[in-house]
Amino acid sequence: MICRRPARGGGAHRPGRHIRYANETPLANLWLRMLNSVGAPVDRFGDSTGRLNDL
Repeated sequence: MICRRPARGGGAHRPGRHIRYANETPLANLWLRMLNSVGAPVDRFGDSTGRLNDL
């Protein structure tokens, strides 16, 4: 398993925004998206229903 440390500065996510998703969207969808953005080949995480878009 390759462990990658996030680099300072050029992150994949843009902070400082408020994004509203449907009320029933699992928080695990955010964690899944974050895992994928650092190179972890994960298809599901907890009760996720898919990756969040627009991050």
